[in-house]
Amino acid sequence: MRKAVYPGNLGLTEMYQFMTTAPLPLVVQFNTLIKRNKTKEAVRMLEEYFGIKFHTSIYGKGRTQLMPSHKDPRKRRWMHVVLQKSKSTKKGFSDNIEKDTIANENFRKVLYTGEHTQLVVMSLNPGEDIGMEVHKNIDQFFRIEAGEGLAVVNGHKYKISNGSSVVVPAGSEHNFINTGKAKLKLYSLYSPPNHKDKTIHKTKLDANEDDEHFDGKTTER
Repeated sequence: MRKAVYPGNLGLTEMYQFMTTAPLPLVVQFNTLIKRNKTKEAVRMLEEYFGIKFHTSIYGKGRTQLMPSHKDPRKRRWMHVVLQKSKSTKKGFSDNIEKDTIANENFRKVLYTGEHTQLVVMSLNPGEDIGMEVHKNIDQFFRIEAGEGLAVVNGHKYKISNGSSVVVPAGSEHNFINTGKAKLKLYSLYSPPNHKDKTIHKTKLDANEDDEHFDGKTTER
């Protein structure tokens, strides 16, 4: 934590932007508490982490104002924060996802990472699978663009081929297996992101040896 000039009172929107500079688990927990209207619990968490005593007040349309309680601004301890009150200038992502998926020869390739969603293409060789796994807090959507295979979700088996889609709820044990003679081509949406942005694993072995995870950095930082 660094000493800096106090930037002024922060509303929930600015506080959320400020929290994106903190460790990802803290950001996720803070956001979850706010969505559940557990403002006091969220404030206590901030106080504990940053070592700052906050004072809260409600005004306007139920907006919560957070500010350090120390009366002397010179003694307030605060991390550097840049308030972004303007509208987002992010351009997003647009491409022919079918062509991108079919053209991909990598076991896994991250195409785009947003704050809440990540787009990934995959290619499985005949007889290859993703590997049984569980993402505790991540929902996934899969779309098959070429090949044939089997999707397993909590023991439920689904035959998949071009045009098939599968949704895997968070906390579900799942696997995708190529049962055909050609490569199984698919893309997936993770919500929230699971991998580091721009990750490329040429083979399944590369993926298994790389203990990477989403680090909070998005494609359009």
